[in-house]
Amino acid sequence: MVAMITIGNAQCDINFSYPYSCDFSLEIQNGCWEVDDVNGDNYTWQFDIDQSVAKYVYNPGSDAEDDLYSPYFYLDGHQTLTFDYRCGNSSFPETFAVFLYPEGSTDWSRLTDGITVTSESAVTQTIDLSGYVGVYRVDFYCYSDADMASLYITNFNITSSNPCEAISEYPYENDFSDIAQMTCWTTEDENEDGNTFYLEDNALCYRYNADLGAEDNVYSPYFVLDGHQTLTFDYYCGLSSYPEELKVYLYDGSSFTIIMSSTEVTNTTPITQTIDLSEYAGTYKIDFYCTSETNMFKLYIDNLKIES
Repeated sequence: MVAMITIGNAQCDINFSYPYSCDFSLEIQNGCWEVDDVNGDNYTWQFDIDQSVAKYVYNPGSDAEDDLYSPYFYLDGHQTLTFDYRCGNSSFPETFAVFLYPEGSTDWSRLTDGITVTSESAVTQTIDLSGYVGVYRVDFYCYSDADMASLYITNFNITSSNPCEAISEYPYENDFSDIAQMTCWTTEDENEDGNTFYLEDNALCYRYNADLGAEDNVYSPYFVLDGHQTLTFDYYCGLSSYPEELKVYLYDGSSFTIIMSSTEVTNTTPITQTIDLSEYAGTYKIDFYCTSETNMFKLYIDNLKIES
């Protein structure tokens, strides 16, 4: 399954890590939302970074027919969507509905009836997505009458209630070839620059930021270790002239233990790393921590295996 969607000039990852939050204050994050001016009137959704909103501003001459599409998400039947909405002037009501579109299909599902917006203060909407498994994106469809005012959407959040029980059966293998394999994996964008791990070319990948060095974690699910396990994985970079930096930790929910010290990655073909976990007993996540310098290229992790 494809794990990256290209929208304009932005390469947009299928999100597998929850919670996911977007308040439209980051240009790089907004670049993975798509706008469709259905009626071609040049009045459509836009992003206001200063106000941290996506907004539709009225056309005085024709009704709105405008879609705002989120990035794609892998849903596993445990997700909930929340967002805030409001209008610019209560005397000029706005109207919208919310839909869910599967990847590669126009066979949408309606998530709400038409919502008439007369509140100038934020109203929070909660939508249960537990009936959906697969790759989907959310569509905010504005169809307000002509000559209204403005509709605002912000604080878009998807959370997961997946219990993610610790894995205790071995071997565990993940070749990162399918987004469904990423259930219960999570990412952490420590420097909040909008760049973090995703799936590319059947591997975990960190893609560079031209302005900031990497401070990014990708965490596995929890594993029950009993002193008899071995971890192996492959690592490599996209260009040898742009070295990457990788550390690996075990994380027990409160503290980190380093199991692979900071390693400069200059190889463009996979190197297999083997780590003896026999001194560890308890429940741990594996944390791959990328600390590459500014404006490098790509770091890849692949073929993870835990054996007992």
